[in-house]
Amino acid sequence: MTNFNKFLEKDEEIVDQLHRHPLVFFKAGLIAIILIALPFFLMFLLFSWQPLGLIIFFILLILGFLALVKLIRLWQFNVLLITDQRLILIKQLSFWQRQVRSIRLKNIDKVSFKFKSKLAKMFNYGSLRITDLSGKSLLVRQVNKPAAWQKFLLSLKR
Repeated sequence: MTNFNKFLEKDEEIVDQLHRHPLVFFKAGLIAIILIALPFFLMFLLFSWQPLGLIIFFILLILGFLALVKLIRLWQFNVLLITDQRLILIKQLSFWQRQVRSIRLKNIDKVSFKFKSKLAKMFNYGSLRITDLSGKSLLVRQVNKPAAWQKFLLSLKR
C-alpha cells in the first residue's frame, strides 16, 4: 500500500481510505489492455514488416503499459484519507503534480452526496461533498456507496 505518512501531522493515524470506484476506470483500463494485447494478436503480421513492424509492436506495447501505470497511479493517489483528526483529500493532477486539501473532523458542518447518472445510481457510486463551518468544501468524486460514507463521516464528527 502507498505510504501517506508524509501528509500526516504528529500523532495522527489513518482510520480509513476512500478511493474512486473501479468502474470509473473501465474505459481507460480497457484501452490499456487492448494496447497491450493488440501487438501480440498482430505479432506475425508486424514481424513480417521487419524493422518497421518491430517498432510498431514495441510502441503499442509501451503505450499500453504507460496507460496502465497512469491508471493505477490515478486510482492510488486520488484518495480521501480519513484520519483520527482530519479528512485529507489528495488529488493527482498530473504524473508529478498533486493537490492536497484537508478539513478537521471537528469543523465538519455538512456531508452530502449525489449520483450523477442512472448508471452511477445502479452501481451505487457518486460524489461526496464535505463542507466545514467556514464554508470551505472538499468534493470527492465517484466513490463507492456514498450514502454509507456520508453516515460514517457524520458519525466521526460526533
